[in-house]
Amino acid sequence: MATQPWLLALLKSSGFSERGTVIAYCQQPSKFWPVSEFMQHIAPLREEDLPSVEALDRAAFDPPWQMDSDALREAMERSLLAAALVLEDHIAGYLMAVATPHGVHLTRLAVHPNDQSRGFGRALTAYALNYFHREGAPWVTVNTQNGNLRSRNLYRSMGFSEMQESYPVLRIELKGNP
Repeated sequence: MATQPWLLALLKSSGFSERGTVIAYCQQPSKFWPVSEFMQHIAPLREEDLPSVEALDRAAFDPPWQMDSDALREAMERSLLAAALVLEDHIAGYLMAVATPHGVHLTRLAVHPNDQSRGFGRALTAYALNYFHREGAPWVTVNTQNGNLRSRNLYRSMGFSEMQESYPVLRIELKGNP
């Protein structure tokens, strides 16, 4: 992602092309969200959950958004909050969030495609918002791909406002690499 106009121009002149756009949302966590039946299935993410989370991540995200086990472990270690929605036989979704100078940023929210449209993403988001409301976080931010209408609708329905920030995602084809 290029955040500065000069960097965007430099990358484009070097052969990078736009692959999409990421947009940002924010919210002041000023109320508690009702507890859903699924929130009882949310627990802290554990080291032993990472193989399942990695498989979920690969199913939920296309490259380049997927994270391998090392990246997920590092993200979990840096997280202020890392939680999973655990059903009887599998992890249906997970989230991670980090502290920022202005509050908290939801760095990762994913629900396995087989478990989507069941309210799990809403439950995970409500869980995080309630947690950060209790902790007194002034702001919660999140970003998502412009074309991900499901996540955009979720965030808007939960009180997030679109910020006047968007970031182009760039890529370049490297020849000779597998």
